[in-house]
Amino acid sequence: MSCPDDVTLERVLLGFASDDERSHPASCEACRQRLADMEAQGQDFRRFVFPRTLDAVVTAYAGVRRRMWLGWSLSAAAATVVVFLLWPASPTDDYVGVKGGALGLAVYTVDLAGAPVLLEDGAKVAPGAALRFRVSPSHPCHLWLLSIDGKGTVSRLFPPTGESALIATETTLPGGATLDGVVGPERLLAVCTSEPTAYDAVAAAAQRAMVPRVMEQARVPIEGLQGSVLLEKAQ
Repeated sequence: MSCPDDVTLERVLLGFASDDERSHPASCEACRQRLADMEAQGQDFRRFVFPRTLDAVVTAYAGVRRRMWLGWSLSAAAATVVVFLLWPASPTDDYVGVKGGALGLAVYTVDLAGAPVLLEDGAKVAPGAALRFRVSPSHPCHLWLLSIDGKGTVSRLFPPTGESALIATETTLPGGATLDGVVGPERLLAVCTSEPTAYDAVAAAAQRAMVPRVMEQARVPIEGLQGSVLLEKAQ
């Protein structure tokens, strides 16, 4: 059997490959070395290039949103319709009332060409996708970023060690995370409190609020800024 091309090997690295595509490198030393080289290049990209590229993408996206807002503001009637359609009349039955406000949480991965892709809430991703995060607080606060899967398992993402991180402005978080490779839902949750809060308290609150409703429940009963993004890990 001939060796696969680079695109196929990229699919193996990103978790999109079929069983047949994954089986070849297991018996081919040359392809294992190619995979190792590609993984090293990817690590360099995620560490050094992706953060700078991500800043450019976010800046461009913000400019598009500003232009959209200017367009909407030209018509008061149109703006009224948009607000009516997007603003819920009342909380849903599973709403958890929490004092505080929204915390902007942007989650990014990379496509097969290595370009950053903003993941919308409910997006489908490879089970082993690599992720980067950007948070936007309305005021300085102490941040925890964690995830909770469909089985109720809570994983600490940022900071990876120590206490909560004090952030004051829109920030691309250093490092990133790689999903566990298991198919199913995973909710990414950012909680940013005015005073430092122990991680165990945030994790316990997430389990109480979200198990078994990780797909529906987007907030936890902790006072502070919060933001979350639901991902569906699928082959």
